[in-house]
Amino acid sequence: MRYNQAYLEGLRPIGDPAADSLIAELAANGDLARVSHVLRQITKNDQPWPHDLPPLLSTWLAHHSTLRTAIDWQRINNGAAFFARYGMAITVVLSTAALVGCYAAQKGVKVLTQTQRLQAEPYRRVTESGHFVMAVLQPNALQANGEGVQIIQKVRLMHAAVRYQIAQAGQWNHSELGVPICQEDMLGTLMVFSYGVIWGLEQLGYRIAKQQAEDFLYTWNLIGSLIGIDPASLPCSIAEAEDLAYSISKRQHGPSDEGRELTQALLAMHTGLLPGRFFDGMVPALIQHLAGAEVAEWMGVPQTRWKYALRYLKTLNSAMRTITQRLPGLDEQFDRLTFLLLQRWTGAIHRGELSATLNERSA
Repeated sequence: MRYNQAYLEGLRPIGDPAADSLIAELAANGDLARVSHVLRQITKNDQPWPHDLPPLLSTWLAHHSTLRTAIDWQRINNGAAFFARYGMAITVVLSTAALVGCYAAQKGVKVLTQTQRLQAEPYRRVTESGHFVMAVLQPNALQANGEGVQIIQKVRLMHAAVRYQIAQAGQWNHSELGVPICQEDMLGTLMVFSYGVIWGLEQLGYRIAKQQAEDFLYTWNLIGSLIGIDPASLPCSIAEAEDLAYSISKRQHGPSDEGRELTQALLAMHTGLLPGRFFDGMVPALIQHLAGAEVAEWMGVPQTRWKYALRYLKTLNSAMRTITQRLPGLDEQFDRLTFLLLQRWTGAIHRGELSATLNERSA
């Protein structure tokens, strides 16, 4: 088995050497504070890089705007088309069970609590993740200097800045936890966004063709390479991705106070977003259904009456997709409508339009 214990353990002392060395040089030159400020502002406002960046950073960005290997752009386009078709369902999977699966990583989750952001702003964190996915999976987003490449570079540099800041604080247990946001943890997260999405969609009743799944994985592998994951560690197929996802979860997943705290914040956020009270138990039931009873128990996800309805969701959704596919044009129109709703929802949260809803629910 390629992804055995020894292989994955060897990835824990490794962060992102190219980005980490850049951040160290910027800090030595006295430029890190300005760069950190730029990263915060750009990430918030979706602005392009300013023209007055330190020369060292400008050179680095230009060099890392694309890979020095051949890329099959047709497969990348197929990955973007897959997201355009299943975007709403993908977002549901990512914003519920997938995130809880990330919180179940006992070592990796400690980085999130070190930053002290997700507990206070789960809604903002989920929004940023959704905006990231929307940006990188647009057509042509991963071409050199595309919108997707820019946001990937920002995330990559923020990861390196977090590693640097945690190291400077001197409170991180490197011997036990490895490097913050290490190669294994980044691979685990990438599997959530790629293989985990495919698996989640299938559990919801979607019929995913093998080539669709392989092209979606290929697209996320390119994103992973651009974000600082060693290409040699990436899975070459869905079968390898399944092996990798299982191996990491077996090694890293378990109960933790941090994971439970983050999950409870996520559940509260979803409760605030859903209208009325009738749907309040739907998200916990969805997490139970997709993440599994063991992970749900670790994270304190309650069982609700919605679990009975979800038992039939896979069959119902599969039947609905069959009906729409057999009616000319209806399947395409349905997918277009759900994608437009996804764009509207993501944009509204990013602009803060839904904050009033949260405030009203908490009043």
